[in-house]
Amino acid sequence: MTHEEYQVQIALAARYSDAYYNQDAPEVSDHDYDMLMRHIKEAEAEHPEWVTPDSPTQHVGGEAVLPGTKVEHPVQLMSLDDMFSYDEMRTWYESVGAPTVSVQQKIDGLTIALRYRDGALDQGATRGNGFIGEDVTANAKLLGGIPKKLNIPAAAGVAKHNTLYVRAEVYQPVEIFERVNEELIMAGKKPFANPRNCAAGSLRTKDPNITKERGLCALSFAILLAEGWDDVDERILPRPGVSESKDIALLNALGFDTVESIYCGDGIEQVLEAVSAIGDKRDGLPYWIDGAVVKTDDKELQKVLGNTAKFPKHAAAYKYEADEKETIVRDIMVQVGRTGVLTPVAVFDPVDLAGTTVTRATLHNQGFVNNMRVGIGAKVAVIKSGEIIPKVTRVPEPTETPFKITVCPVCGAKAVAFTDETGADTGVVGCPNLMCPAQRARLIQFYCSRPVMDITGMGPSMVDKLLSAGLINGPLDLYDLKDHAAEIAAMDNMGEKSCKALLAAIEKAKTRPLPQVIKSLCIPNVGASVGKELARRYPDLDTISKLSQDELEAVTGIGPINAASIYRHFQNPANLATLERMKAIGINMKSNTYGKTSSGPLTGLTFVITGTLSGMGRDEAKVLIEANGGKCSGSVSKKTSYLLAGADAGSKLQKATELGVPVIDLDTLHATWNI
Repeated sequence: MTHEEYQVQIALAARYSDAYYNQDAPEVSDHDYDMLMRHIKEAEAEHPEWVTPDSPTQHVGGEAVLPGTKVEHPVQLMSLDDMFSYDEMRTWYESVGAPTVSVQQKIDGLTIALRYRDGALDQGATRGNGFIGEDVTANAKLLGGIPKKLNIPAAAGVAKHNTLYVRAEVYQPVEIFERVNEELIMAGKKPFANPRNCAAGSLRTKDPNITKERGLCALSFAILLAEGWDDVDERILPRPGVSESKDIALLNALGFDTVESIYCGDGIEQVLEAVSAIGDKRDGLPYWIDGAVVKTDDKELQKVLGNTAKFPKHAAAYKYEADEKETIVRDIMVQVGRTGVLTPVAVFDPVDLAGTTVTRATLHNQGFVNNMRVGIGAKVAVIKSGEIIPKVTRVPEPTETPFKITVCPVCGAKAVAFTDETGADTGVVGCPNLMCPAQRARLIQFYCSRPVMDITGMGPSMVDKLLSAGLINGPLDLYDLKDHAAEIAAMDNMGEKSCKALLAAIEKAKTRPLPQVIKSLCIPNVGASVGKELARRYPDLDTISKLSQDELEAVTGIGPINAASIYRHFQNPANLATLERMKAIGINMKSNTYGKTSSGPLTGLTFVITGTLSGMGRDEAKVLIEANGGKCSGSVSKKTSYLLAGADAGSKLQKATELGVPVIDLDTLHATWNI
C-alpha cells in the first residue's frame, strides 16, 4: 500500500465511522468495515511513521451529536481490537501471559454508561467519542433489563452515599426489530439497517415514548467505577473491581440483566471452545450478537497490561463470519423511498439465516441489478448477520436479461436515472413526480425543516396526521390550514393552544429569506449556497425564474449541472403555476441581500468545510468565513479554493486530494488571514 492509498483508506474509514456511529445509517456491512480497518492496521504496522491522530486506530468512533447536555465520562469507554481467526486469538492470548479469562457475548447494540448514586439511576449517557457522550437519562430509565434502584441489602456494608458506573449494551429484540421494519416498509419509509441502528435512533430520540414503544432493552457487562463499596461484605455481595466474573455476579445480584459470561482457567483451547459455544447459540437468541469478547479476568492484571490509544490490551473481540445461503429469485418488487429512489427487492425461495426465515432481500439499485444481471430465475447468494438486513451479495447464476425498473409502482411516472454532481450515472433510478403519494410526506417534512422554511411543530407525526385527515396534499396546502383550526385542535395531543402555535409558525414561515424559499422548491442540485448566490445577484424569484441557462452559469458557484437543473425547473408550467400560488399566499419572493457585497480578507475565496473542527462547530466556521467575505459550498469542485478539514474528514477530503484542492485546518485559517 502506498502512502496515498493509505490516506484514502483513512478518509473512507472516517466516513464509514461517521455514518455508523453518528448518523445511525451504515454505508457498509460490519465485515467490510472490519476488513478496511485490518488493511489500515497492516499498513501502520509496516509504516508506523504514517500514523497520525486522525487514524481510526487512534481513537474511538463516534461523537456526541445530539444538541443538549454533553456528559464527560469518568472512565474512557474504549473500543476492542478485533480478531478474525483462532490463530489471532492464540497470539493475543499468549501475548498477555495466557491468563484466566472471561468470555462474554458481544452484543450488536449501542453502548450506554449508567451512573447510580446512592443506589438510584440518575444518569445515562451514550459512548460518543469515548470521552464525551450524550445525556439520554430520560430514555435510559425506560430500558428493560436496567434497575431504577439497585438491590443493595442493608447489611451488605455499602456506604450510604455510594456511586456505581455500569457499562451496558442497548439492543432491540429481533422480533420487535423485524416488526418495526415491516411497518416502515409498508409505509414506504426506509427500513433500519440492523437492530443496532434502530436501537440507537430510538434511544437518542427526544421522545421517550419512542424508546418505550420500540421495546429497547439492555444487557450490562462491566463495572467502570465504584465508590463507597470498599467495605462490602462478600458473604452478601461480591466486591466490585476484583475480577470480571465477580463484577458480572454483582450486577446480577443488583438486578441487572447481564451478558452470558463463561469463566475459562484451563488454557487457550477452553477459551476457543467457549467462543465457539457462544457462536453456536447466536441463531436462537432474541437479540443479535456479532462476536465474543475475551477479557483477562483479574482486574489488577488488566491495570498492569494497560491500554493503547483506542483499545485495552487485556481484551479482544472475536468476530463471527456472516451467514450466507444460495436461493432462487422468484419475483422482483420495487419500493419507493421518500426521496423518490426506486429500490428493487428480490423475492426468493425461503432460506434460514441468522436464526430467521428470509424470503426477500434488497438488490440495492438498478446499477447493481444491471452489473450482476439479476432477473427472475437467477440464483443469488443472500447474507444476513448481526451486521445488516438481508441483501444479495453474489449472483452465482445470473439471467441473460436483467430486471429493469421502468415506472414508479405507486404513481406510474416513468423512472428516471439519477446522476451525481459531475453528471455521471449513479446506477440509481427514481420517481420524478414530487407529488407522488409515496413522496408527499417526505416533501412536506423537508419543506418544514429548520434549514428550509423552519416551521416549528411540523414534525413527521404531525405531517402524517394532516395527510391522513386529508387536510394537506403538498407543502403549500399548509397555508390553508387556518381554515381548519377546529379539526386540528381536535387531533390527538393537540388542543387549541397547540393549534394556535402551529398556525402562527406556518404564518411566520411566509417571511423566510429568499435563499430558504429557493431551497424549498426542491430543485435538484440546488442547496443553500446556490440560493444565497442567486439572492445576492438578483432582486427576486420572478427574475431568477426567467434567466437563461447561460446567465445562470455565469453566477459564481453555479456550474453547468446546477444551471441546467434551475433552468429546466422554471421551464415546467406546473412549477410556474406554483410560483403564482406562492405569490398569492404571500410568501416572500424578494431578496434582502441583492446588491450587497461582503468584503474582507476572504473575498473571492470559496471554502468547503468537513470533519470535526477543534473548538468550533461547522456552522460557526461558516459564519466566520462569510463574515470575512468568503463563501461556503457544500461540495468540493475545481472551483473550491480551500477545504477546511477537521478530525474524521471523509469523502470530501478524498475528493479534494484528487482535484488538488488545498486542505487547511482551523489554525491555518486563523493564522493565514488573521481572522
